[in-house]
Amino acid sequence: MKKRALCMMVLCFFYAHSVFPGDPKGLAKRVLEDASLIVPGIGSEKIVLGSSESDVVRMYPRSEYVISRPGSSELFRDVLKIETNIQVVFDKVFHFNEDRFAVFLVRGRVCAITGFSLEKVTARGVALDRGADYFVFSCGNKGMKAVKQGKNVLYLYADAGIAIADDDGDDDIDLYAVFPSGKSSSLK
Repeated sequence: MKKRALCMMVLCFFYAHSVFPGDPKGLAKRVLEDASLIVPGIGSEKIVLGSSESDVVRMYPRSEYVISRPGSSELFRDVLKIETNIQVVFDKVFHFNEDRFAVFLVRGRVCAITGFSLEKVTARGVALDRGADYFVFSCGNKGMKAVKQGKNVLYLYADAGIAIADDDGDDDIDLYAVFPSGKSSSLK
């Protein structure tokens, strides 16, 4: 009986790792279940990076959205208007205006998610409604790059796969972006 239980545990372990490889804590599954959760480098808004376009539509069947096809574009350079050393290339965007987020896709796969709602919390327990300074204090300076343009600041954690923007230097987080982390293979 003990051998059978041990075998079942081993099989469950391997199944879990085959469904979400590189996600030993099951964070991708938690993202799929909780729209208020942001997991850097993995996903947010109940959408996991790498998901298909049909997965996005299936996740929000009753939501109104607008699709734009800008051709091959880059998230930081073309959308956020800043130059960085990382690239998140996309060719289609789903804009969920009522839910206040956008999903970026390249070749039919989710490569980034941006959101404007502050009613979010990261997997480390950092609430976005506490402000940009609190976010940086909680996440630290290691690997963070602050890109300033006038009063606007983008705090970029490329290795983690998250960025936050503070427009007007008022300590409010005006946007967050989740994208493949620098430590994982990115979708380009």
